[in-house]
This record gives sequence, C-alpha cells and structure tokens, in this order.
Amino acid sequence: HITVADRVQVSAMALLSKSVTEAGMISSGTLASPTPEWKRNALRFQQLDSIAKRLKNLERKADS
Repeated sequence: HITVADRVQVSAMALLSKSVTEAGMISSGTLASPTPEWKRNALRFQQLDSIAKRLKNLERKADS
C-alpha cells in the first residue's frame, strides 16, 4: 500500500510506485518504444539531472 498526501495531483499515465508525502503535481508517461530501448531511456532519464549539471560545469570550464 502507498499513501498520497493531501493536495497531490497525479496526471494521466503517471504510475505511483511509492508514497507521495508532499503536495504537488506528479507526471509521467513516455512514448511507446521497443522494450530494450525503453529500459535504456528510463535509466538515462533518471540520470538526466546529474548529466546536465556535469555538462554545465564542463561548459563553464571550457569558457574560462
């Protein structure tokens, strides 16, 4: 079982696999693709924020 906090909005196609403890909006959904490709993309999507930060740091160093 999971718990969803008050004032949480869950958009269509979102899958809640764990409890949501803070108010806000939860969104999800991706385009259909072959399973091996989907699995790779799902993993990369989770890493996207850290990759973007690393890229930004590299760009700063290159501009210096």
